[in-house]
Amino acid sequence: MKKYVIYVMTAAFALSAVFTACKKDKDDKGSDDVILVTGVTLNKETLTLGVGDTDTLIATIQPDNATIKTVSWESSNPAVATVIGNGLVTAISKGSVTIAVTTQDGSKSAGCIVTVGEVPVTGVTLNKDTLVLDIEETETLIATVLPENATIQEVYWTISNPAVATIFNGLVTPHSLGKATITVTTLDGNKTAKCDLEVTKRVPVTGVTLNKNSLNLGVGTSEQLEAIISPYSATNKNVTWSSSNLLVATVDNDGLVTAKDEGTADITVTTEDGNFTETCEVKCMNYTLPSLTTLVPTIIDIGPFQVIVKLSGNITDIGNPPYIERGFIYTIAPYDPLNPGPGPGTTTIRVSGNGIGIFEAEKEFYKDLNWNVRAYAKAVFGTTYGDIVTLSF
Repeated sequence: MKKYVIYVMTAAFALSAVFTACKKDKDDKGSDDVILVTGVTLNKETLTLGVGDTDTLIATIQPDNATIKTVSWESSNPAVATVIGNGLVTAISKGSVTIAVTTQDGSKSAGCIVTVGEVPVTGVTLNKDTLVLDIEETETLIATVLPENATIQEVYWTISNPAVATIFNGLVTPHSLGKATITVTTLDGNKTAKCDLEVTKRVPVTGVTLNKNSLNLGVGTSEQLEAIISPYSATNKNVTWSSSNLLVATVDNDGLVTAKDEGTADITVTTEDGNFTETCEVKCMNYTLPSLTTLVPTIIDIGPFQVIVKLSGNITDIGNPPYIERGFIYTIAPYDPLNPGPGPGTTTIRVSGNGIGIFEAEKEFYKDLNWNVRAYAKAVFGTTYGDIVTLSF
């Protein structure tokens, strides 16, 4: 019986030794996988900021393959500058502060001395360069000191003719008709900006009309609309333009309408004074221009001073929509009938009729001159011109 007990105890001790050895081996192996932090550095040791400025400090852990790279940030005086978890430093007030970074592993640390100083003024702007006021109106000018975070934001105002108007904290109050210059000046740096003021007796707008109430445009073409303000002597003639369907037609700030796609759109003009409106209906459609061949000249008669010539043109495609006018244009060579330049102007011969086919006209040309002649076919959305033919007699 005793012998059996001894055997059992011996086996138990052996198993215990095996388990202990395995655990120790596992612990030793795990310890070898952890790369300890040996240090930390910052990309900047010193930093200068103006109040309101920000900058980001970058922490670099040594070694690069350290297992735990977590860090914490701290400001020695948050009233001067603060720092958040990604190293973003924000300057709060004038002074000096140390921003510290500390590693979670090993409590390694590094610091950056941050100096917060005043931000000088570099300029000033006004919301308006010119100002026209009725004698019974007032308006406030707005000055913007640059940069926005400049330490000293104070400005003062002056006016060249206090009899015309006075200004207080940007508020302009007219007193008589006339002109004056308003100047704003920064307390820091004496930077200035000016506004030209005119005090008038305002003539109010009573209405607006357009030169066209309807318009047909081919897709890709443009046409200018003109707004006519009433009365002509109105003080404020500013207007805005808008389109009811920008996919069909657009309009720019000057009233130029451009067709974008087939369809209908309303172009509206609105007066700044009184919000009076007028509308033009614009119909946009796809189109093709007519096609024609080069004209053929035939001499009919020759006189002592003139030659009678029959001009023949041929329209091979009437276009869509069909052309509305055809004929010939000519000028003395070497000028182009489309752009005669400094020479004699262009003369047009219109030929009645429509459709596909030949059209003709007879014309007397003076001898001893060269003439440049073209056939043309005019459509709603453009004109097709044939090649130039030069006639010499």
